[in-house]
Amino acid sequence: MLLQLKYNLTLSASNDTFCEVISAFWVDYNNAALFNPALDKLVIVKSGLNEIERNHTKVLLNWAKHKTSSQDFFLEVNRIQVKKERLQVFTDVLTAVNQGVALTDDEVWQFLRCVELLDYDFLQTGSVDEAHVLSLLNLARSEDATSDARAIWNDLLAMASHLNLNGGSITSISVREEPVYQQFGFRRLVPAYQALQRLQSNGQAILLPMKNTVGGYQLSREDTKARITQSVNESHFTIVAGAAGVGKSALMRDWLTEQVDGNAFFVFRADQFNKPHLSQVLTEQGVNAELEELFACLSRPAIAIQVEVIIRPALYRPGW
Repeated sequence: MLLQLKYNLTLSASNDTFCEVISAFWVDYNNAALFNPALDKLVIVKSGLNEIERNHTKVLLNWAKHKTSSQDFFLEVNRIQVKKERLQVFTDVLTAVNQGVALTDDEVWQFLRCVELLDYDFLQTGSVDEAHVLSLLNLARSEDATSDARAIWNDLLAMASHLNLNGGSITSISVREEPVYQQFGFRRLVPAYQALQRLQSNGQAILLPMKNTVGGYQLSREDTKARITQSVNESHFTIVAGAAGVGKSALMRDWLTEQVDGNAFFVFRADQFNKPHLSQVLTEQGVNAELEELFACLSRPAIAIQVEVIIRPALYRPGW
């Protein structure tokens, strides 16, 4: 995973910093000794996404990952003007960094399949991302730790700042020589991750039987998916409703697979919640970890939960 972290970055062909980011990515992408397109990722991390970046650029990148060919990808993008404009930004910059030689559609598609766009709010007052990191650090502390989660976080920031100032680097091996490494343990962390994996596996078993084709044909419902994406990005709670048999479940399966790419999502049936306490719901799923421990293990705060009911599935986002 190769990352470019920028505090304030405008995704525009006229932005010098963005052009430098894509140029560096293009060099690494074409270095077979460093980068494997089938396994590796090029990640842009910035301080926040605007509406266009969240509703269109991220969707564009997800489409690239999930379309089976460049033809399918460009056909889908060309249907929506704002998506075409977002794609044009990347193609223009890629042409510039490729010595003015335009890439083929397949080359652009293959490159975009490797690109991820993430945002974090660490510098904001009341940072949600920092709260998640502190929860994870608390869960990962060893029983003999002498520092609390906040002190460990400050030590990690100081270590990163020192390495950055001196052009240093760190690996999974060399970090073990750092004093802060002694604060970590895995007694609580490993069972919590295993519980999350069990929840996801159970959810996949619910999704698997849902069919998104009829007689070998699949309806394109990208406009509906786009409306769901916008609603989820702007609201904490989204309900997808419709008459029985119109394909709500298959639609949500496709949307979860395509648009929540890289994030954890959990799928339940409504009858699973027919218990007096949520702990009983989780126990029957084979999960005995505390909710706080489960959420601490999630790398991103955006969590999608689909509740499958007879009439209206619901998708729930953070805000609980």
